Amino acid sequence: MSPVQHRDSNKHYRVPVHISDGIHTIYVGHNLRRRFDVDTLPELLKHKLSMINASPYGEIVDRGVTNIDVYTIPKDSGFNLIGWRVNQEMYCLVLTTAELDSLKGEHGNAGK
Repeated sequence: MSPVQHRDSNKHYRVPVHISDGIHTIYVGHNLRRRFDVDTLPELLKHKLSMINASPYGEIVDRGVTNIDVYTIPKDSGFNLIGWRVNQEMYCLVLTTAELDSLKGEHGNAGK
């Protein structure tokens, strides 16, 4: 898994997040993951996950999750540029290029 450009904005990416046993695995690039526990998870991600979990839009897949399930934007969720919950352990967060670069440990877009 890796980030996929958002279908509605070339400045946003759909970023898979897997949560298991309190560990948040963020898929920030091809073969590149960052892992955080609850204490080290960046505030921006905490806020997005909290909004998603509090929302009434619960398009949770109750079968095996495919890549299509992860990246497909739910209809009428209102969270098009925030993210969505795929199932109990999988989310897809929408991040800007700068936010994604920050998670990768990159600063700015020089030369890109």
